[in-house]
Amino acid sequence: MLGCELTEQGLIKVDMFQKTTVADVFTCGDTASPMRSVANAVATGSFVGAMANNIMTEEEF
Repeated sequence: MLGCELTEQGLIKVDMFQKTTVADVFTCGDTASPMRSVANAVATGSFVGAMANNIMTEEEF
């Protein structure tokens, strides 16, 4: 619905920082990786939280 580009496997395409092709939209876990596991979802979710926090701390409000 957001217009994120998908891979050939139907997953959301992300870069090495879990950013999608839509500005300021991140994804993690099963949506971006063929590795379906809770451990992967927790790891990438934690990483995405850190990346989003970094962007917000650099934002000027």
